[in-house]
Amino acid sequence: MKILIGTDFSKASENAIEYTTQIARNFIAEVVLVHSYLPPMVDPSIPVGMLEANEITVIKEFDEILEKKVRKLRESGVRASYKVVIGDLRHAFEEVTKDTEPADLIVLGKTENPDFLDKLIGSTSQHLLNQVQVPLLVVPENYPVTLPKAFAYATQLEFEESDIIKKVKEMSGRLKSKLHFVKVQLDNDLDINPDLPLIKEINGITGLEKTEVDYVNAESLKEGLSAYIKDHDISLLVLASHKRGLLDGILAPSQSRKLLSKIKIPVLIYHFT
Repeated sequence: MKILIGTDFSKASENAIEYTTQIARNFIAEVVLVHSYLPPMVDPSIPVGMLEANEITVIKEFDEILEKKVRKLRESGVRASYKVVIGDLRHAFEEVTKDTEPADLIVLGKTENPDFLDKLIGSTSQHLLNQVQVPLLVVPENYPVTLPKAFAYATQLEFEESDIIKKVKEMSGRLKSKLHFVKVQLDNDLDINPDLPLIKEINGITGLEKTEVDYVNAESLKEGLSAYIKDHDISLLVLASHKRGLLDGILAPSQSRKLLSKIKIPVLIYHFT
């Protein structure tokens, strides 16, 4: 398993690294810390040689910081490396996996600063959801560094999701976490497909034969999920982003900003067509 963690050395990204370390140990995973560097706009009259020298100095400082973090990860028993890429974070993730095996998970820290969150969800995360077939884990800045004890897989029971559910089942099993299924019913939802056949598909997965789906009535997805998380002591929320269909609204830019900014626990997002 290969995990990429985006880091800008903020408190949020530091917490994401600590949180992911717990998961990496259980999966014997390789962790790659990824830092993207966007050179600042400068006066064009400054000599090119001076700019290049400054860039070399800055990147050297990044190298020193990341080498310490990688050393700490290795001392804790995690295979780790790092990569500094000139460009935005989306480009950095693509660059890291360009000539190697693809990543199995991308992790980002979520700061409490709403301005940063708007930028994050509006660019990096949204692009990854729409363009890259890699699960995305978003970890809140102040969330405790502990393994999740209970997963909640949010489903609308409108699509065949067994492939993703099998992966979530494997992950929850590795982490010895309880797996819940929840459907938030909204007043304006279009219930196109009957739920029972899709519940039977879930029950057809080994280990989920007796699994039931909990129903929550709410005025909004955020309200329903927040209530369910609190009532069932959920420590990891799992969402599936569909390229087409009723769930588009969950992870459209405006909806995802509202949802991820309000949910106080880590959110794991799978994307499939």
